[in-house]
Amino acid sequence: MEEEYDPGLESCTDEPMNVDNDPTLPGWMVVPRESRLFGNEYQSICDRDLAVGKGNPIMFCVELQEGKDCPSEFRDKAFNDRGEITRLMCQMHECQKHFGKHVTMDSGFLVSRGIVDMEHKLSVYDQALIKKQGQYWSKGVPSDFIDDHFKDKAIGASETLDLTFEGKPFLIHCRKEEKYVIKIMSTHSALDKVMNHKTFRQTAGGDI
Repeated sequence: MEEEYDPGLESCTDEPMNVDNDPTLPGWMVVPRESRLFGNEYQSICDRDLAVGKGNPIMFCVELQEGKDCPSEFRDKAFNDRGEITRLMCQMHECQKHFGKHVTMDSGFLVSRGIVDMEHKLSVYDQALIKKQGQYWSKGVPSDFIDDHFKDKAIGASETLDLTFEGKPFLIHCRKEEKYVIKIMSTHSALDKVMNHKTFRQTAGGDI
């Protein structure tokens, strides 16, 4: 379907779980981080533009996470040297290459090499929420520096860091929340830098 469908500017990529308790099922796995542990995990891309006031989102790409059950001939040889998650990211979004589309991804896709490769190899601009993967942050993410930088700033304060990974530029958009600093790794932003832009956060009690 991804070869025929022309999605809008914005898409969303996620990692849903299809529950099944039969361990003989091809691609069956145990995923401790999911609320439902057993079954098939797959990656999907939905057209976000259609979901915003225009009806139900269309899922136009589904990739089953087969692991060792995946026949080698079905793997995209073009991205085999980039690591498993980066290969998956580029393979799934190849149908959008060279159109300048934007993709918001689940934090499970937060791989620095994959984020920059999608822009430089496919011209797909992406963003993902930065979360700690086990005991570690993604490569190239100075999380401790960011937390220390925002320590004394007011809630709602926002800044963007210009960084590079393997010589390729990317951004980290940051905003101070009450108990933490939210961080989003991205390869797109406003066309013009605004150095003194006033930001605020909207809450139930009013704007901060």
